[in-house]
Amino acid sequence: MIKIKQIGIDSFKLLSNTELNLEGRAGIVSLQGINLDNPNFSGNSVGKSTLVNVILQGLFMKNIQGDSIERLSNAYTKEKPSITITLEKEGVEYTIVNNYKDGICKVYKEGVLLDFVRKKDIKDEIEEILGISYFIFSQLIYISPNNPSLFSSVSNDAQNKFIQSLLNIEFIQDINKKSSADLKSFRGEVTLKVKELNLLQQQVESLTKQINLVPVFEDIDYSEEINSMAADISRKEDYQIILKKNYDKAKKELEAENKREIEIKSEIKHLEIALSKELDLIAKGDCPTCGQSTTKLSTKTDKSLLKNLKESHTESFEKVLAKKAELRTIEEELAEVSSEITIARNTLNGLKHKKEEQIKAEKHISLKTSLEEQRTEAITNLIEAQSKLSQLEDKVYILELITQCTSSKGFIKERISLFLQLFNQELQELGKELLGSNYLIEITKNKTLGYELTVNDGEIVLNYSSLSSGYKSRLDLVIALALNSAIKLLTGISINVLFLDEILSAVDSVGIESISKLLNKIKHRFPEKIIFVVSHNQILKEVSDTLTITRQNDASKLKWDSD
Repeated sequence: MIKIKQIGIDSFKLLSNTELNLEGRAGIVSLQGINLDNPNFSGNSVGKSTLVNVILQGLFMKNIQGDSIERLSNAYTKEKPSITITLEKEGVEYTIVNNYKDGICKVYKEGVLLDFVRKKDIKDEIEEILGISYFIFSQLIYISPNNPSLFSSVSNDAQNKFIQSLLNIEFIQDINKKSSADLKSFRGEVTLKVKELNLLQQQVESLTKQINLVPVFEDIDYSEEINSMAADISRKEDYQIILKKNYDKAKKELEAENKREIEIKSEIKHLEIALSKELDLIAKGDCPTCGQSTTKLSTKTDKSLLKNLKESHTESFEKVLAKKAELRTIEEELAEVSSEITIARNTLNGLKHKKEEQIKAEKHISLKTSLEEQRTEAITNLIEAQSKLSQLEDKVYILELITQCTSSKGFIKERISLFLQLFNQELQELGKELLGSNYLIEITKNKTLGYELTVNDGEIVLNYSSLSSGYKSRLDLVIALALNSAIKLLTGISINVLFLDEILSAVDSVGIESISKLLNKIKHRFPEKIIFVVSHNQILKEVSDTLTITRQNDASKLKWDSD
């Protein structure tokens, strides 16, 4: 086993001056993020998905995205990365130091530096130590919806490259003329059968859409809820009327108090003007009209009346303020009640609509039953057509084997066939153990598309692209583990880490629960593996440990929660 024990990381994107100790670790590890630089991003933009690229770049000087060293460097300081990986293989410890800052790569065996002249020699030595190429290594340790597994796509090039890399073989294209003529004939029949299959598939899809358009009958009695809601609305409307009356009364009282305040204020102003004139006359000393002395005169304006009026004005002003406050309170309560009535009416209308739809749906039960019977018949025809197509494809496959065996290297096709038999055996055994015995998972050779992954549930055969996102995520796990098992049988090589990046994305709560159960089965089936689960906002309930990546001051650090 290739057992990665220790990883030292510096200036690899956000990961700076941090270490990860994997010795003694196993089971399911939740890779969580904390972004202290930008809490709005929650656990995102911290470098969770970066860790697998650290391992690949440190060992093979390559990464999954094919990014240059400049793109992998620290985004803020622009400093190039430095990676140190300590691993064990067959009881021997190796330390690989890839220092891109100084352009130095060193390999230590049991603490002793191995001497190489050229960087290419170091790359070759690392692959020789590991006994496995970058291409296979990356397929065995990394699963992501954004990076489909080899046999979950119809990309023949990638699959051929994988088998070539594994078995060190070359494909041949020499074709016997007679076989070519037969192939042309059978391929024409295959094309016609594929068209027939597509028409049947469209018929099934059309009937399914028609069934989905038929209203669904829900056996729910809405009458009691409608009556209760109507009574509640009636009570609220009665209370609304009372509030409106109180509002109108308070408004009239406010208008009256405002009028009284204005009158008092006007009278105060009149008295203040009269008093001011009298005081001015006394202050002059002589009357400008008659010339008599005014120094001994006294004011005629009633000052006590003026004082009382001012006190009345203050009292009236306070009453106005109090009445305004009372009016605002009633307005707020009236608005709240009106809003509640509107919401309740909308709810009531919704219930009435549901009841009407329920009555309509009852009338369509017989229509839905008829459509379902038609769809069952169409599915039966589809399965029969698929069986005939499979027979034709087998004939084409035999002819292709004949044409490809005309070369001296034709026996290589047999080696590929044997590898696929081995892989399918592991795939089917793991599928039954981890997913259940109801499904048969198999890699088949489709002569038009290449290698194809199919799932047979006993009634219909589905290809990978037809599956739900949740089932794809579970199937991707089984595919990667089957590849791990097949390659271990062929080469004796296995790896102690597995990264599951975003396998919970686009999966609902039921799907997350299913994947969680599957991961627990995998943990017991492969007790030596450390299974890192990278997710955003989805949390697994049962994990062996949690590895937290904390971003602060534009740098991320790694820390085990159990430490």
